[in-house]
Amino acid sequence: MEEHLRFQALLLDCVSESVVATNLEGRILYWSRGAEKVYGYTAEEVMNKPYRDFGGTIEPVDRAAFKRELLARGSWRGEHVQRKRDGTTFWTTTYISVVLDSAGRPCGFIGIDLDITERKRSEEALRASEERFEQVAESAGEWIWERDSEGLFTYSSPVVEQILGYKPEELVGKKHFYDLLAPNVREKIKKAAAERTLRKEAFRKFANPVVHQDGHVVILETTGTPILDREGRMVGYRGVNTDITERRRAEEALRTSEERFEQVAESAGEWIWEMDAEGLYTYSNPVVEEILGYKPEELVGKKHFYELFTPEVREEIKQEALGRTLRKEAFRKLANPVVRKDGRVVILETTGLPILDREGRLIGYRGADTDITERRRAEEALRTLSSRQQALLAAIPDIIMEVDTRKIYTWANRAGYDFFGEEVIGKEAVFYFEGEQEIYRAVQSLFNGEESVIYVESWQRRRDGQKRLLAWWCRVIKDENGEVVGALSTARDITEQRTLEEQLRQAQKIEAVGRLAGGVAHDFNNMLSVILGHVEMAMEQSTPEQPIQEDLLEIQKAAQRSATLTRQLLAFARKQTVSPRMLDLNETMSGMLKMLRRLIGEGIELVWKPGADLWPVRMDPVQVDQLLANLAVNARDAIADIGTLTVETENVTLDETFCKAHTEANPGEYVLLEVSDTGAGMDRATLEYIFEPFFTTKDIGQGTGLGLATVYGIMQQNDGFITVDSRPGQGSVFRLYLPRASGLEWAEPEAEIKKTRQGTETVLLVEDFSPLVRLCKNILDRSGYQVLSAGMPREALAVARRHKGPIHLLITDVIMPEMNGRELANQIQALRPEMKILYMSGYSGELISGRGVLGQGIHFLQKPFSVEALTGKVRAVLEE
Repeated sequence: MEEHLRFQALLLDCVSESVVATNLEGRILYWSRGAEKVYGYTAEEVMNKPYRDFGGTIEPVDRAAFKRELLARGSWRGEHVQRKRDGTTFWTTTYISVVLDSAGRPCGFIGIDLDITERKRSEEALRASEERFEQVAESAGEWIWERDSEGLFTYSSPVVEQILGYKPEELVGKKHFYDLLAPNVREKIKKAAAERTLRKEAFRKFANPVVHQDGHVVILETTGTPILDREGRMVGYRGVNTDITERRRAEEALRTSEERFEQVAESAGEWIWEMDAEGLYTYSNPVVEEILGYKPEELVGKKHFYELFTPEVREEIKQEALGRTLRKEAFRKLANPVVRKDGRVVILETTGLPILDREGRLIGYRGADTDITERRRAEEALRTLSSRQQALLAAIPDIIMEVDTRKIYTWANRAGYDFFGEEVIGKEAVFYFEGEQEIYRAVQSLFNGEESVIYVESWQRRRDGQKRLLAWWCRVIKDENGEVVGALSTARDITEQRTLEEQLRQAQKIEAVGRLAGGVAHDFNNMLSVILGHVEMAMEQSTPEQPIQEDLLEIQKAAQRSATLTRQLLAFARKQTVSPRMLDLNETMSGMLKMLRRLIGEGIELVWKPGADLWPVRMDPVQVDQLLANLAVNARDAIADIGTLTVETENVTLDETFCKAHTEANPGEYVLLEVSDTGAGMDRATLEYIFEPFFTTKDIGQGTGLGLATVYGIMQQNDGFITVDSRPGQGSVFRLYLPRASGLEWAEPEAEIKKTRQGTETVLLVEDFSPLVRLCKNILDRSGYQVLSAGMPREALAVARRHKGPIHLLITDVIMPEMNGRELANQIQALRPEMKILYMSGYSGELISGRGVLGQGIHFLQKPFSVEALTGKVRAVLEE
């Protein structure tokens, strides 16, 4: 037996299926390599062990009965589920044969297992698919069918009885599909179907007339796909038929309806239109020309509906329409502003319904528009009959408040609650007044019925405690009997507006002073130059012992004070000439401390608090001296005997919140110069005028009123601003904010005036004020220069052309008849490019920039000037 099995094993080891041999007791005698792969056990692990421990069906089996049956039959074949070593199960087809010994007696068993798991899964999937198909076919609303390649029905769902009156068994195996067609199309469709069958083509949504069992014709829409066998041969068709008889009738009715629609639309009084899903017009009746001025052909295929709306609502309506389109929603009586072709706005009331295709997809809208512009105007006029509605429409979004005859608030809009607080209702109006006011007296005529509208302004306390100026328009409310029952008032916060108006008035005052100063400074400084020049030459020609020296000195002082006064006016009006450069305020001001101490006197303590790492600023250092000197004098005069003057510097960054409270400020980085004193302080009335020129609280003869005006002008000229905090008896704090400087330093100031004032060069002097011409010519002649003089620009041009020798320097006034000094210099320099230029003026508005800053490379001599200043400046320019 064992030799027989070994021989067989040599043959069966080459088989991939599982082969197992056992003796009659079921102990394993052979375990093929295929069995090792299938069950996961090696031959060594299973040899001589019971087979039931390693293989066999997972279902309970009467093994004794099975063995008797097997021995009796000699073999067995069956399908069952078995388990592998890892616990997984699989389907097999098992063949078992009885092994006989040489005497023909049973001596064991040999079995072969074929894995049929995938086949079982496929069969199960096929059964499930067929069951699903049967369920779908039985419950579907369409007629599902199958037919062979000749057209004979092989399957029909029960729905065919509802559609055609036939039971499935009356068709399957008995009728061809073309037997059901209407006679007039039968042969044509039969031929076409035969051609499709030869090409194995599918067909989709073919509409054909089919005869019902009772004889009437129905329209069926047919879709079919070919059925192919494993070799790809055509064996039939499977498809679906849908009864579209009613739909066809509806389509016919729709065509009729559309014809009627065209007729009605052409004669309608409303604008009737159609558009696609994107909003592009696809139809418009002629009425659109009456309503909007467009001809239908100017809209159809060219304009989208939203292009006709006014710009402020266009995007909103477009987005809303998009949402409706996605939801396939209709819209009814939507009123919107539309722009006519001529630009006028009309109000159209629109109703639209979605247009759906056969699959229910939205393909557009159809609707009508009615011009309700006049109706809206009538409605608006009707609304004006209500006083409250009229006031609300007039006031929104301003504060709206209603009071009864007792002046108690009875109603407020949202802005009113935001301003006064939620608890305003029930409070009397006077509760929110800031200070004593005559408002009740001003509005009494309204409550007496004598006036219908009254305008008043009043200071009110806002919910956060701030004092705000409100402008009120108060309208009387009367009942149906004409009796006054209260008032409806609208209010607007004009606090910032009044602040801006005040700033505008201040700017206008400054501008007026600037124009005055500019006009006066030119002629006045010319005369002062003559006075100072002649005084200086007269003083040189006399000795200090002579009595006239004292008179000349007084004349000189008076002229110098006059020049200072003029400079202060120009400083206030931002017209004076400055040469800005990069400065460290700490360094600049530390050099002034001794001068300030002398200026304020011994009874006042000067405290200096320089800020650390101070940012640079860009301004003329002379202006820093002016700022400190004027503020120090102002503080000295405010302190009675003993007090403190504190000067501090600090880097500050101003944000939007600060700038809202200080409208003259812009956000950014600033260097703060703070000057505070412990003097008498100022009241609110005084603070409103302290920067105005010639305003002073001092007695007559004790001040010009230009000190703080000069400070204000300097700050404006340097793009800064100033704030003041002061109260009577509590001193004053002046805060000066100068912008932080950045970038490269501007041109360095000119070199100091040369001590050697003599020269031999040729100078062309141009000045329209003849006394000043004679003075300057006399001074320059005495200094050794050859002087060519002219009283007018054209005369100077003639001199420049006529003179044979070189002209080294042109000295010209800035403001003159015929042309200004800058134009004259350009023309002469075109003739003599090597010539240098020195401008002089008492008002340099035509030469300098808008902020009084000298341009680079420009030499300037401010009138009035001394003899030394003239000769020194001439020498410095020539030697540059």
